[in-house]
Amino acid sequence: ADEVFVQLGKQPDGQTWASYYRGVLAYLRSDLDAAEKFWSDVLARDTNFAPAHHNLGALYLAKGNNTRALASFREALDEKPDKPLYRFHVAWALERTDQVPAAQQMLRKIMDENPDDQMNWLLARGLDRITKKQYDTAVEVLKTVAEQHPDNLDVWILLGRAYSGLNKPEEAREALTKAKELDQAFQEIDILLSKLPKPPEPEAAPSLEANP
Repeated sequence: ADEVFVQLGKQPDGQTWASYYRGVLAYLRSDLDAAEKFWSDVLARDTNFAPAHHNLGALYLAKGNNTRALASFREALDEKPDKPLYRFHVAWALERTDQVPAAQQMLRKIMDENPDDQMNWLLARGLDRITKKQYDTAVEVLKTVAEQHPDNLDVWILLGRAYSGLNKPEEAREALTKAKELDQAFQEIDILLSKLPKPPEPEAAPSLEANP
């Protein structure tokens, strides 16, 4: 696939999209430095390219650089102010930078103005309930998203956080393990897993004795 995008880059006006998709491939390989380079190249060519701003935000969030993530997510939202996904990730980054009231305001905006986007509406409600420590409600809402969109990374991380808030480490570990399968590079997953108590060791099977 990477070679296809190299060839695309040789076409008239193809370099921007080629760099964008090569960044996606690099991220999927957990090569965050290469992904950052490709998406930065996109923005050097077209500063208004919202998906590159958004993906850089996701990359910085994965690295734990929440302040830079927030800045990139805001750039994406400035270009596409009505896109619920961009609103949701701005809210996520606001919450991660301890701006909880602002995050809740953004989440409310999604719920008020994007009722037809069920996935992001439910994700917004789930994160809103987590910020209010209403973990039972968060789990019920997020389980619906997980059933309908099992390949969505956000829902598994949020479920891990909600189950942790309910002191249900086994369920939290299961959700976070699923998140880890979807994204090896997202540091918050490892941090959340490290805070869970270790699972109990399986009991050893009784040894057998041969008849004398």
